[in-house]
Amino acid sequence: MNEQAATQDPGDLPSGDILQQMGVTEQEMPLLEEYWANGMKLIHGAESRDAIIESLKNSSLSDVCINVIERLDQSSGADIPDIVRFVAGFALLNQIAIVGRAAGIGEFGEQELMQAIGEVIGDQVKKGVASGKYDPNELKQSADAAAQKMNIDLSAQPEQPVQQPGIIRQGA
Repeated sequence: MNEQAATQDPGDLPSGDILQQMGVTEQEMPLLEEYWANGMKLIHGAESRDAIIESLKNSSLSDVCINVIERLDQSSGADIPDIVRFVAGFALLNQIAIVGRAAGIGEFGEQELMQAIGEVIGDQVKKGVASGKYDPNELKQSADAAAQKMNIDLSAQPEQPVQQPGIIRQGA
């Protein structure tokens, strides 16, 4: 890991070279910066910060992030490229977690963040399929190709989570 990546706040946007490696084009950079900045205003703004905190008290981290992304999409008036929404969304999810930690709502550790990003992505894909933006067959082909490159067996059963003593899970 390079020094910049090691010292970067997870709620900030990655540096330009990392963004390029992720597939963000030079044309998308200004849009990404604007989308992220508008999200930061929404999360940290004097008029909206309390609403974000109240939402976190009553909803999941992913639900709050989905709401922020939906508001940004609606206010942009343009079709935002998926890579812009993904990169900004991940940084904004971390900002929401930072606000939640500061407000004493929760720890929002790495496991919670990874679960939330999975839920946010799942929600966005579901909405994209429902709207016709994404073709389910193309998504499956892309997932299969990515899994093959990463040597992941998609037919394997996921590991069952270990239950913690005193916690009863639905269906257990």
